[in-house]
Formats: sequence, structure tokens, C-alpha cells
Amino acid sequence: MNAILTSTPTVRGFRADDAAQVLNRDGRQLEMQALVRQAATGPSFTACLDEHPIGCAGVVLLWPGVGSCWMIVTEELGTHGLWLTRTVKTFFREMIRVHDLHRLEASSVNGDNGRWLEALGFTSERDGVTRQFLSDRRNVVRYEWVRDSWPQPQQ
Repeated sequence: MNAILTSTPTVRGFRADDAAQVLNRDGRQLEMQALVRQAATGPSFTACLDEHPIGCAGVVLLWPGVGSCWMIVTEELGTHGLWLTRTVKTFFREMIRVHDLHRLEASSVNGDNGRWLEALGFTSERDGVTRQFLSDRRNVVRYEWVRDSWPQPQQ
């Protein structure tokens, strides 16, 4: 019997050269310098498979108590959805605890990742689509997590 062996992704701190190695699964890439600047404004990490970056994510700390979440993932990371969801939930809970956040924001290009964001505990903001929000003028659907709406992490 032939067995298919698959590695489990690992997490490490984000490095500037990771951005150049990860092509977003929608095939459209953010400007590398902008992504690196964004990653430098708050905690961030890279998911790797066999030492090769397959996704990057982080939280931009906008002001005390508020963070804006970002993520770029490859198609390859999509095959590890349960791992990704658990890892991101753990990361968010730690960021909420360490930085005493009462609000997290996330944007989904045209709402494509809305169901996943909702699984993470986010809800769609009331006004729906934010037009021409990204630097390349793509629309997004904005999501929010507010401290009162999500179970607090266990101490």
C-alpha cells in the first residue's frame, strides 16, 4: 500500500524576504515594500512547509486597543485549513492578551474569505462593501471582532 506523506506546516517569525516567496492565492500580489512595512508595524509570522514560506500574517497595531489583521496565503496553505484556523485563532488570542486589544479588524477582498473570518469569530461590519479600499483599488468587505463578542482566552 502506498502512503501519501504530508508535512505539517510550522510557524516562525516573519522575515522581509518571505514576502517575495509567497504569491497570494488569488494571483494578485501586494507591493513587496508595502507588505514588509505593514509587517513591521506589529507582530507577524510566516507559515512554512518544509522550510518554504506558504503564508504570512500579522496584526497592525493601529492605536492602543485596536489592531488590523492581514494575511497572504498560497494555494498550498489551503490544504492545511484546520491547522491554519487553529494557528490563527491561537495567534489572535495571544495578541489580544499581550496587547490588551478590544477590537480587531480584517478585510476580505470582495468578501472571498468571509466564511473563514466568521469561523474565526469576526462579524461583517454593517455597511458591507468598502469601495476602492486597497492600493490597487479593489473593493473589500470589512469584518470586526469586538471584545464583547468573542470568548476570552483561558488564562
